[in-house]
Amino acid sequence: YGPIFMNDNGRVHVDDWGMGFALGVGMADPDAWLPILLAQPRSVIAPIMVINPNLSRMLVRVGVEERRKLRAQAHRHIGSAVLQLYTITRATRAQTRARN
Repeated sequence: YGPIFMNDNGRVHVDDWGMGFALGVGMADPDAWLPILLAQPRSVIAPIMVINPNLSRMLVRVGVEERRKLRAQAHRHIGSAVLQLYTITRATRAQTRARN
């Protein structure tokens, strides 16, 4: 599943997708999201986190200027980040299904 962003006169809007991602994190079992929020290398999750102000604050080792640069290019990297995170969380999802 790839993210779909709104494009308006050549400007890509990622804010709504980022808000939906953050809401999904908040709705689910915290243990289910732990592998995503702690994903290594951190560059995997950074493009997603940087587009949401609340998640962006968790990037404590990334300076303000670097966050601006990441945000400007985030739309180019979020699709591959989603696929990588899907792979990272495969084992957790399988365990959850087995328990239910």
